[in-house]
Amino acid sequence: MTIINPQNNVEYKKILAERLKIYQAGEIEFEPVSYLKPADPCIDEDLVSLTHENRALWAEIRYDYANSLLDHQSTNRLENIEKAIIHFQKALDGEIVNGKQIYGFTKDEFPEEWAAVQSGLGQAHEERIKGGQNINIRNAIQHYQNALEIYTEPKHPIEWANLQNNLGIAYAKHAGFNIQENRQKAIEYYRNALQKYIALELNNETISTHFNLFNLGYVNEDLLDLAIEFYHEKLTEFSSNQTERAMFHNALGRSYFHKKIYQHAINHQQQALEFYKQHTHPIQWAMTHHQLGLAYEGLHTTSMNSK
Repeated sequence: MTIINPQNNVEYKKILAERLKIYQAGEIEFEPVSYLKPADPCIDEDLVSLTHENRALWAEIRYDYANSLLDHQSTNRLENIEKAIIHFQKALDGEIVNGKQIYGFTKDEFPEEWAAVQSGLGQAHEERIKGGQNINIRNAIQHYQNALEIYTEPKHPIEWANLQNNLGIAYAKHAGFNIQENRQKAIEYYRNALQKYIALELNNETISTHFNLFNLGYVNEDLLDLAIEFYHEKLTEFSSNQTERAMFHNALGRSYFHKKIYQHAINHQQQALEFYKQHTHPIQWAMTHHQLGLAYEGLHTTSMNSK
């Protein structure tokens, strides 16, 4: 994120040093460290006199603090999400401090920052525990759509793809009154994200989004072929990285299963199990065994039907 140059560079550096130390965050793209407890924002009161003329820094501090709350896993999850929403909103709307108005990020003056906060609000509402799920999901969808006004595919391909994926997740969760319509929207957004992730060669995102489509029961031959080609290329690329190879073998196993090429599915799941051991990767081990069982069942059914 680009910060406007403050008039007093010395004071700005002092504030930035404190911000880096307390919020564990640098640029706006930085993901806060999840296992660190979010800092108390009381330091802002000590710094606020230095930030009246630097609203970008003031708003970004709130953005970073909201992200740290949202990313922090604790027993106070409900409270953290509610606080995150408040601070995201302050990053947009600003606040009156000591009788003076500090303005936040506006769409016209800080479009990319505004979009980043909209995306954060979308995630917060999607994960919100308080309130009705349908209302929370509708709010999440609206904030994601707001962010897409700035994060367009040509200028911000990664952010655009992430928002497409987030919208897919949101619509998949959104029951409402139009279950089938929402499912179709989820599929459409997942497809957009998957195609872009493959083009950008983002490995984990590609597999995660592809599996989300599988979970919705969506199988498309063209997309399957595109994904299979991608996974095979990655197997060659990561010839000595066993962790990555296991991940791609697993992805190929699931993909070939959905193409009903069961022997290929079995072969790839078995190769994944050479790395996924019960004592080292119990969840992956169990899930791969489950997929392997389904593939053997499919192979048996096909064999019986051909007799």
